[in-house]
Amino acid sequence: MSFGFDAAFPATVKLLGGHQTARSLHFLVTILLVLFLLVHIFMIVFAGFQKRMRAMITGRATSLPE
Repeated sequence: MSFGFDAAFPATVKLLGGHQTARSLHFLVTILLVLFLLVHIFMIVFAGFQKRMRAMITGRATSLPE
C-alpha cells in the first residue's frame, strides 16, 4: 500500500493490521493469483490448445480419439 492510499483511507491500515501486514497480504494474494494463472495455462496446453481454439472459433468440435 502506498502512503498516499494510507493518508486517504487510514482505516484500512488499522483494519489490515498495519502497513507491513497489508504489504505481506498483498504479496501472498499476488503469488496465489499467479499460481492460479499458471495452473490454468498448463491445463489449456495439456488439453490441446490448437484443437480447443479451433473448436471455439469454428463452432465445430472434432471427436476425440479413444
